[in-house]
Amino acid sequence: MQRRWRLDLSFTLIQQIRLAHALAESSWTVAVRADELAKFAALGDAFGLRLDTARPGDADLVPFINVSHPAPTTAVGALERALIFPSAIVDRCRAGWQDPRPFRFSFAGLVTEARASVIEGWLAARGLDAAGLRQAPGLGAIMQRQIVRWRGHVRPRQVGDLVLWSSERGRRFPTKAWDEAYYRLLTSSSFVLCPSGDYGWSYRFFEACLCGAIPVVEVEAEAYAGFRYRTLGETARPGAVIAWSRADAEHNQQLCRERVTVPRTELDRELARLASLAAGVNEARASSARPRS
Repeated sequence: MQRRWRLDLSFTLIQQIRLAHALAESSWTVAVRADELAKFAALGDAFGLRLDTARPGDADLVPFINVSHPAPTTAVGALERALIFPSAIVDRCRAGWQDPRPFRFSFAGLVTEARASVIEGWLAARGLDAAGLRQAPGLGAIMQRQIVRWRGHVRPRQVGDLVLWSSERGRRFPTKAWDEAYYRLLTSSSFVLCPSGDYGWSYRFFEACLCGAIPVVEVEAEAYAGFRYRTLGETARPGAVIAWSRADAEHNQQLCRERVTVPRTELDRELARLASLAAGVNEARASSARPRS
């Protein structure tokens, strides 16, 4: 039995990219289409990830994969997690923790109108000037939007005790696969604002936990159960004492590791089981195609 799997995907979701990296940590060779290899270049530079080029005859793992963003769910056969991360990224995030952490609060990502409204309200409730969050209408706003579209980001800026980095880097390759500057900001932050995404939860929540920052969420979500986090409303209350806790950070990091990684032995075992199923399917197809005597 060839110890190879093909992922016949057009990689558009970060969940798919992290899964491919995690699968490559198994003892199996993971192959993707030649036109998809470039998307993993940043992971190759940072982690030495090398994916093979798919070839005829490779068994396709995709029928055994379920990636659902709304839940979230990432499953390979019988192995299921909310997300599946490679151990290499989890280890790198932990090794990068800063002590002390120079930034109190941070947010890096696409500042949509909905997110801007949420963050402005949070700043205003804390008595901070929210006017600097978005450019006033006019030429300056147009220029800033064009800079973000052209460069993918603008320079991080300080709004009170919040470091705000308006960026589309997480939506563009090669930085969609790995953005060293983004993770460095998280490992340097005590708290990370995690406004809700399209489905209530935020990928940023888990990245913050891995980087030792305490997530500050807009609304609670089922995916956050068991983690120690704060809410935007709680941190905006006048007189609230908001202190970073190493115990909370260590708890979150360990829980996140347990929930988003799969030990290599488990991964190898499940991939071998799926390979036997794939072989059976292929044999059945071949038998049905043979002419009857």
